Amino acid sequence: MLRRTRLRHQFAVGGGGGSGGSTYGNYYTGGGGASYASPYAGGIGATGSSPPGGSPSGEVADGAAPHHRYMSRSARVSLDPASFVEVPPRNKVLNIVPQGRQYVVERLGRYHRTLDPGWWVVLPMVDRIRYTYNVKEQGIEIPNQSAITTDNVMVEINGVLFLRIIDAEKASYNVDNPIFNLINLAQTTMRSEIGRMNLDTLFRERQNLNKNIVDTLRREAFEWGIECKRYEIRDIVVSDIVRQSMDLQAEAERRKRKLILESEGDARAEINRAEGLKVAQELAADANKYAVLRHAEAEGEAVRIAAEAAGANIRIVAEALQSDPHAREAVSIRVAERYIEKFGELAKSSTSVVLSQPISDPAAFSTQALSIFNSVSRTVHGGAAPATPAAAGSPGSIAAQ
Repeated sequence: MLRRTRLRHQFAVGGGGGSGGSTYGNYYTGGGGASYASPYAGGIGATGSSPPGGSPSGEVADGAAPHHRYMSRSARVSLDPASFVEVPPRNKVLNIVPQGRQYVVERLGRYHRTLDPGWWVVLPMVDRIRYTYNVKEQGIEIPNQSAITTDNVMVEINGVLFLRIIDAEKASYNVDNPIFNLINLAQTTMRSEIGRMNLDTLFRERQNLNKNIVDTLRREAFEWGIECKRYEIRDIVVSDIVRQSMDLQAEAERRKRKLILESEGDARAEINRAEGLKVAQELAADANKYAVLRHAEAEGEAVRIAAEAAGANIRIVAEALQSDPHAREAVSIRVAERYIEKFGELAKSSTSVVLSQPISDPAAFSTQALSIFNSVSRTVHGGAAPATPAAAGSPGSIAAQ
């Protein structure tokens, strides 16, 4: 009897054929046949009945909808508006609000106060717990939404919206069923944002799309007492034809990158070879220039040394002519010898030479050589020939000396 009394406080027990439904509870109880209801008002289920005699606590009869926590993902995100409204608890005068929840109390049909976690005294018959909210951050699954991109590709996209109720009064009276309306707003916003971009941009700029959706939802949800933390796109589904086209495009892009890399490698190799040839030619030119300069310097040095040697020889001869009175006769004899030697070389060559005197008279050659020497001496000494010995005038005397 005591157990049945406790169950009556927790559940509304139907009678007759089990057509009545409980308004709050998670289990079936015995007695006629009680109908199960979700903890959300008008929720999923509330149609099954218990077998005669009741079922054990914690079991669910055939045909009854399971609790919201144990439903599949598609059922949890059902767009049935009633599935997003929690059934408030009954007023027990002394009410305990669990941590992470808030209760909205109405007095005579008007908003009275919001109960935070803790224990509260609520007057029966006058006050009523009208709404209850989970104020912890929670993730709401956004169902698949079809959209068309700017390049006319049909996609289906879904995601997860993370939110938190920050003002229970606004969530209760500024909008009817805030979670349901926020899901619809997220779907429409997602569809409009996708309509502004093409498929490649959609895959590439997913973070920007998430940010745009969250910004739009925050502006609207603030008036509903809800704070939208973030939105994450989970799945982007395209048709098989589009997927095949994307695979072909990706393969073509990979081939393109391969050809580009190969061409860049060939171009770089040609550039390296050209630069190497240029450097080699520059080095060869520098080496040739250095060799020419060194050869010119060597020739100049040789000419300079030869000129210095000739100058030194001339100075020695001049000093000898100045210091030795017989040096002039020796020089005259040397000039005559060289003159005759050169004419001898001309006679040996095959070149025809016209001479002003016959070569059969050596004395005439000697006389001509001495006259040339005397003319040069007069030019050097200012037109006056230096004094010479009396015997120096004839070739015979020169030969005798």
